[in-house]
Amino acid sequence: MSTISSASTTALAIWPATGLDHAAVLAERIRAAVEGHVFATGVTHTISAGLAELLPGEAADTILARVDQGLYLAKDGGRNRVAAA
Repeated sequence: MSTISSASTTALAIWPATGLDHAAVLAERIRAAVEGHVFATGVTHTISAGLAELLPGEAADTILARVDQGLYLAKDGGRNRVAAA
């Protein structure tokens, strides 16, 4: 599970049957693609992403809090990063 946040947008991606290591690879590919793309407005953008893997019996609010924690780790680490919590 990953959240991707921008100054005005937050998105949540849920990747079933995907371990944390693979989710990190996917999120990093997305991050790099966004960073390298010049949008129609002529500007570039970056993203920060927080990741967490659902633990057995974990409640939705708990994993979402961990994903959010990962997002803030990414932002605190300099933004334009992927971080797991």
